[in-house]
Amino acid sequence: MNRTAASDVEQIRRLVADLAWYIDTGDTEAGLALFTSDALLDASTAGGGLISGPQGLRAFMEGTYTRAPSRLHVVSNHVVDVEEEGDRAAGRLVGLAYTKNPDGVSALVGIAYEDHYERDTDGWKIARRVVTPMVVPER
Repeated sequence: MNRTAASDVEQIRRLVADLAWYIDTGDTEAGLALFTSDALLDASTAGGGLISGPQGLRAFMEGTYTRAPSRLHVVSNHVVDVEEEGDRAAGRLVGLAYTKNPDGVSALVGIAYEDHYERDTDGWKIARRVVTPMVVPER
């Protein structure tokens, strides 16, 4: 891996870590800034459907804050492949999401993420994310 690709990988890993932080702290504006303007979030296997664009992402994030006012994401095992041209990349990672709903019921869910990233004038952004639950708590 050349020096540029290594730097790109680190920037993308930071992007993903920042997104988890902004979701957990309820910073919608900072979280939205990490997505391309035409981003697609596919949370259909997690019950969230297909979410696209800034308005859809905003509604999804704010709905998350209502459904789970207490939350913590931990992301790991992030593998990133930068395309040769250097402005697109793909990644996969896993995460754990601990949530507590307004009634005090908590859950720990294992999640897999498949991402596509694009670089624009502001740096790397998430263009597409597929969210798949891996380990779901019993109800």
